[in-house]
Amino acid sequence: MPLSGAARPHHAYQQCGLARAATRGCCGYLHFSGVNHATPAVFYAHVPERHAYHEIGRQLTLSGFDFFAGSDILKHQSENGDKDLYQQAADNGYKIVRGYDEFLQQANRQKKLILLSRSATVSRTIYAIPYKLDRKPENLSLEQITQAGIRFLTERQKGTQWLFLMIEGAARLIWLPL
Repeated sequence: MPLSGAARPHHAYQQCGLARAATRGCCGYLHFSGVNHATPAVFYAHVPERHAYHEIGRQLTLSGFDFFAGSDILKHQSENGDKDLYQQAADNGYKIVRGYDEFLQQANRQKKLILLSRSATVSRTIYAIPYKLDRKPENLSLEQITQAGIRFLTERQKGTQWLFLMIEGAARLIWLPL
């Protein structure tokens, strides 16, 4: 992460290597927080400021990646009247599923998928996937989204030479109170 706070330097608007590669294989990203958080954004977005969640989310829907998973889509509503990010994702071929049970029902029928927590609203309590001690039965776990990503991408890998799945979970350790 550059010291400027940019998810990627804003002068580097060329398509990143993974986004280009996503057109030739299976590509996915999962994160313990929102799918359009700045940490995963370095793989598919170019924004001048790390908190530009709506713009990061817009670029997510255009990335060509096959699979995303996380707690939710952060700041999905546009401040300038554009379509919200859920609609932009649907318009670009992504099926949004909420919860692991819905994933199991829908995954085989989809080409591109975004797996999110069951609740439809990002709040303080679901900004990130809960710790195991705090998790309720309806909450996603990092283990579930990892299994979902591997399953979804390996089923789509047939006919391609590779797949890429980035799993971001360790950063959650720095959020622990001391």
